[in-house]
Amino acid sequence: MRRLIDSRWMSELLLDQANRLRRCDVIFRSISLITWAGMSMLLVGCGTEQVVAPQSQPAPSVKVAGPQVMTVTDYEYFTGRVEASSDVEIRCRVTGFVESVHYEPGTDVEKGQLLVTIDKRPLAADLARSEALLVQANVEAERKLIVKNREEKLRKENASSEDSLLQATADYDAAVAAVALAKADVEASTINLGYCEIRSPLSGRIGDTLVDAGDLVTGGPSGVLSSTLIATVVSIDDVKVSFEIDENTVQRLQQMIRDGRLTTGSEEGNPVEIGLAIHGDTYPLSGILQFVNNTLNPQTGTILLKAIFSNPKPDNGPRMLTPGMFVRVRLPLGKPREVMMVPESALMSSKGQRMLYLVGAGDKAERVFAVVGAQLQGMREIVSIQAEGSEAVRQLTADDRVIVRGLQRVRTGEPVVPETEQPAGDAQP
Repeated sequence: MRRLIDSRWMSELLLDQANRLRRCDVIFRSISLITWAGMSMLLVGCGTEQVVAPQSQPAPSVKVAGPQVMTVTDYEYFTGRVEASSDVEIRCRVTGFVESVHYEPGTDVEKGQLLVTIDKRPLAADLARSEALLVQANVEAERKLIVKNREEKLRKENASSEDSLLQATADYDAAVAAVALAKADVEASTINLGYCEIRSPLSGRIGDTLVDAGDLVTGGPSGVLSSTLIATVVSIDDVKVSFEIDENTVQRLQQMIRDGRLTTGSEEGNPVEIGLAIHGDTYPLSGILQFVNNTLNPQTGTILLKAIFSNPKPDNGPRMLTPGMFVRVRLPLGKPREVMMVPESALMSSKGQRMLYLVGAGDKAERVFAVVGAQLQGMREIVSIQAEGSEAVRQLTADDRVIVRGLQRVRTGEPVVPETEQPAGDAQP
């Protein structure tokens, strides 16, 4: 009985699975039929429609300009520092107490202007004593001269011995020497008395006040370093700018001189230009190269140069240059020359190479590689150009048409519609 029930259950299970398989097969056939029908419709539709070819794009419009002939000068650029053309440490020459200070620190002073007065009374007394000793020495010399003349007369008359005459002559010579010594003392006392008034040895700007009234100052020629420093005066009507050139640049400049491309020692001198931070990229101040050191510094590999610049006082405000300032230095190399220049915006870069686009034959864009040089007022010198894929190098000519605007739409070898733009220096990409 149990076996009969199991057989029926198994039969029903197999029948249910068969029905499920038939339903899946019907669904799959329906989906396949719909898919094939859709594809047939698409194929029929494609067969009835015409294939439209893509339309060609019009040639891009670009702005072109011819190169400009401009006069430029090659430069080397350095960093320099302003120095006073001359500076003096004013020290005491005599010892005494400061009586008064006659200057304002940090102001301009003139040559010979009174700066400090030292108490004169002790030195005036020394001068009076020296003058008195001189009078005494003169009187003694006159007395010795009378004695000498008398002994000479007596000797001629054989009324005196030779020894007496020699003694009188020696006494007179000693008296003359004493007079000379007294005169020297008077002169020294006069000079020392003059040192009580300390005056500026040059025109310039004086530094801070280092002594005040009532201070004891010391001096004397035997101890210059130990003498009291009164003030420091620097000359600023003319200033120097010192800068250093590296060894490679020195060698290159020397080769330019040997090749005749750079001249030195002209009557006007070799010009040097400088600019401050307030001047931006310009170099409005001009000077003359004054000094080139005779050796290179082996530690830095540079050589020191100095140029002198006029630094006049304007009607309002201080002078332009102050000792200690950093400046930008521009050293012209050779004389001005005429070159072909294009707008800086016309140049492109790729893998470290500079490129230009020219409009060639058939108004087609031609890419050329460019060697650039000096820069001036937004323009760049083109030393030479070389066409892509060519080994020939040539100069840019006035007949070349340089694309200066619309570079983004240009493709090498593709036609363009050139439109002339003037002036080329105002072009923008």
